[in-house]
Amino acid sequence: MTTPPPGRDHPLDELVPYLLGELDAMARAAVDGHLDRCASCRAELARLDAGFVAAVEALPPTAPSDDVWAGITARVAVEPAPSTPAGAPAGSAAARGVDDPARRAPRRRSDGWAMRGLLVASLALAGALGIWGANQRQIALDVRAELAAARAVANARTTELLQTVDDLEATVGALTTERTRVAGWLSEAEVAVAPITGDGAAVGAVLYRSDGSALVVMRDAPGPGRSLQAWGVADGAVTSLGAFEGRVWEVATAGFEAVAISLEPLGGSATPSEVLGAAPRS
Repeated sequence: MTTPPPGRDHPLDELVPYLLGELDAMARAAVDGHLDRCASCRAELARLDAGFVAAVEALPPTAPSDDVWAGITARVAVEPAPSTPAGAPAGSAAARGVDDPARRAPRRRSDGWAMRGLLVASLALAGALGIWGANQRQIALDVRAELAAARAVANARTTELLQTVDDLEATVGALTTERTRVAGWLSEAEVAVAPITGDGAAVGAVLYRSDGSALVVMRDAPGPGRSLQAWGVADGAVTSLGAFEGRVWEVATAGFEAVAISLEPLGGSATPSEVLGAAPRS
């Protein structure tokens, strides 16, 4: 496995203290941030961690022989503690103030086992800290993912809201245009107004000019996927005057006795489908 090249961009000297939990919070955070974006340093960290585990597993699983432990037990039973030489038997090494090598050896063996125990504990702690660090990194990644999802939802809602505002502005603009157009027609002295009635209720009106042109004004728009269609009526026959999706539509009515309005599929039909009413010319 390739080791990352040394340099300011790769904290190689801090990886071992990182594993052992010896870095302060700021340094650990810096290494965490680097590991999140550097695959080679993550591989090097894994290699070091595996080396620590291998070191523990390589320790020989041997214990002191039975005669050594027997000698230690016998000396503990017959000899006073080194800190109280006054009570030592006459002629003993403790009474003479001489360090007895036989007493020193077991202590060194005990110290050796203690050091090995400390090493095992340190490596176990390092492993635990490594797992903790990995968990913390995973939590950070999960939080980032949740924040990204929340931003996406917020952006979608913002886009939807802006689209709604645009639609409302377009609707208001269309209504303003329609009202201005109707007001212009009504201001003319020779314009006659005939209601469009169907089933006893007025659904709109037709403004007739003396020159044969007319303006259809409906109370409601047809709705999504539908069209309104104007028809010229003469001698019991109908002629299409065009389909529209708004509420105002200008038509030519010369030669027709009335204008009828129907609700149709989007784009209109060849013959009326659902007649809403008719407005006769006076």
